[in-house]
Amino acid sequence: MVGSVVYVFRSDVVRVLVLGLGEVGKPLYEIILKSGRYVVYGYDVNPDKSRNSLDEIEKPVDIMHVCYPCSSKSLFVDSVVSYVLRFSPSLVIVNSTVPVGTTEEIYAKTNVDVVHSPVRGVHVMMKEHLRFWIKYIGAVNKRAAKKAAEHFRSLLSFLRLFIGLY
Repeated sequence: MVGSVVYVFRSDVVRVLVLGLGEVGKPLYEIILKSGRYVVYGYDVNPDKSRNSLDEIEKPVDIMHVCYPCSSKSLFVDSVVSYVLRFSPSLVIVNSTVPVGTTEEIYAKTNVDVVHSPVRGVHVMMKEHLRFWIKYIGAVNKRAAKKAAEHFRSLLSFLRLFIGLY
């Protein structure tokens, strides 16, 4: 169903947190905000990029997008897990390029639905390319795949999805 979120999250107001507001996170944050379908928060460790401080973000969030670089799998997983524990999302979407097994490890440590949805395209044209390229979703289970697919469909009206389970 294009344009509406069918999967029921915890309340009528769906809160989305975008972590990392760089080349990938900022355009994604803007697309989510422009959709008008969500309460959107944006946090970056660089205060000049951040839209909200950590204390301003209402808890729990429903969907947490992770859009910061992964230089070490263990440090990345620990970082995501700490944000999951702080904000209690029901879905984590890792948009970062990460090593194989990262989403499964996050899931094993949190028991929260996780998908990997790497971003494709030229980062300086990210808003346009998010609408153009096929959106791949690698999910830890069918429930996570369904939640992520419905979320992305609500944002990108001409979205083409490829969904796989780990």
